[in-house]
Amino acid sequence: MKECIVCNITKELIEFHKQTSASDGYRGRCKACRKVETKDYYVKNVDIIKEWVTNYREKNQEMVATYQASYRKDNEDKIRQLGKEYRLKNVDKIKAYYNDNVDTLQAKRRIYVKNRFNIDPLYKLKHNISSLIRTSFKSRNYIKKSKTTDILGCSFDEFKQHLEFLWEPWMNWDNRGLYNGECDYGWDIDHIIPLDSAITEEDIIRLNHYTNLQPLCSKVNRDIKRNFWKSGLSNKTT
Repeated sequence: MKECIVCNITKELIEFHKQTSASDGYRGRCKACRKVETKDYYVKNVDIIKEWVTNYREKNQEMVATYQASYRKDNEDKIRQLGKEYRLKNVDKIKAYYNDNVDTLQAKRRIYVKNRFNIDPLYKLKHNISSLIRTSFKSRNYIKKSKTTDILGCSFDEFKQHLEFLWEPWMNWDNRGLYNGECDYGWDIDHIIPLDSAITEEDIIRLNHYTNLQPLCSKVNRDIKRNFWKSGLSNKTT
């Protein structure tokens, strides 16, 4: 037991932070009192603290980015839960802030997505394949009811590995989606059995399974295969 020098209440030692230089190994102020003092200090010095934090981040951008990435990776579930709890408790506050700053937030979002697209192939793949599958339903007046990974039949990371396993030697993430009318310049994510053959909603789901998706030279996909398939459909309908 120990008496706090601020509130003068005797408390269990667990209520005090440890301090090796103290005679008993614990700080004189209890955790509750230190929390109040810390909050009071922040309120009185908020501008100074914010300026210090900003300057520190600018001078140590790489170190801060590495730490944040590592922390997010090690605490994904915790961060997700805290975010969910905050959103539930502050619905009106969040809506009001968004409505007041909609243009700025949308601009920041576009910049964030663009920057991440350039450095994170998996993030870009998630966005692209989700959009591709969603469009395949919408274009046929169906509603996408399942998660993209459920339709794919695998996780995004597994899908990325699936494509990489099927790559030709010249393929990489930098030349995905490129096209100049020549072979072996860029590649697309191709449906082996084309989506144009889908008649029912079940067909769309089946054709968007990862086993029906492959990396294919953009020239072959956009010119040779597309023209061949369209020609085949025309012959069947005449």
